[in-house]
Amino acid sequence: MAELRDRQEFTFEAALECGTDSCVRKLGTHGHTRQGHGQVQPRDARRVAVFPKKMLFSKIVPNCKKLGLLDPGDGWLRDRFTDIGVIEFENWIDTGEEYADSMR
Repeated sequence: MAELRDRQEFTFEAALECGTDSCVRKLGTHGHTRQGHGQVQPRDARRVAVFPKKMLFSKIVPNCKKLGLLDPGDGWLRDRFTDIGVIEFENWIDTGEEYADSMR
């Protein structure tokens, strides 16, 4: 059971780290600094950065469910995702299904 909790905690901490402003900035720096047509202007970067942070969890949460990490034990990971407001994604398509659909 301790190994399962370790996996749940690791998953949650990694997901939170990926959702930090510094990670989002690293992923989208080029779009935030250029002034060209269709590029994100610096004043809009903060507002736009919120969307990728939340949408990141639309991939993480259903995959955690598929892996059986949401509910085993005392539901620790489900509670954390509920606390941060992303449990709504648990029934979204997981990446395995998404891949299979793309191959059809």
